Amino acid sequence: MNVRWMQRLLTMSLIAVGAASSGCCAATPPAGWQTYRSPGYGFTINYPGDGSFTSGYQLDPLGSTISACNAASAACFQYKGHAFDGTIIESLKVSVNILGDRGTEAECSDIDEQPVKAAVIHGARFHFAETRGGGGDESEIINVYRAFHQHICFEVTLATVRFDYSPEEYEEYGLHPFDPCALRSAQDEMSRMLQSFTFTRRARNDRVFKHRVQ
Repeated sequence: MNVRWMQRLLTMSLIAVGAASSGCCAATPPAGWQTYRSPGYGFTINYPGDGSFTSGYQLDPLGSTISACNAASAACFQYKGHAFDGTIIESLKVSVNILGDRGTEAECSDIDEQPVKAAVIHGARFHFAETRGGGGDESEIINVYRAFHQHICFEVTLATVRFDYSPEEYEEYGLHPFDPCALRSAQDEMSRMLQSFTFTRRARNDRVFKHRVQ
């Protein structure tokens, strides 16, 4: 059981998601997907209609204590399948956040981690980078995409939360290796969700204050 190898695979998979998303031509969402529409912020995003991802503000179904949504979230989607039960993978999530404290394009594109790259998705220019976060026994690897649209900073994140256990703890808790094909499949869906993100009309600026980040 090689925990370090699995962690490297996880990171490589997330980097592949970001690389696949950097092109200017969006992939056509698969048939049977559903569309989430935000009337307040003027965007749409597609998500799988087979139930592998669910929209809403409920707790992560895999038991993660890191919430998929926060005060800045305008929409969030969480993986609710069972492919990663008993592994270090805790949850997979996609969120659309409104960063109300970033009032300029320069502030919006200022992502802590480097390098910051650029991508065009449905005509909108995004800056993106891979970031890391978490606490305690959990950590997140997150692909962050930001676009300054209609004087609002939009952020789309693709995140994977995992356990940060030592090899001894891994054995003690009876965890088993995750299926890399299942992880790649779920992350491919996350990438398609990102590629489907579209601005449809002008956002209502007064709603930004509701999601102002403290």
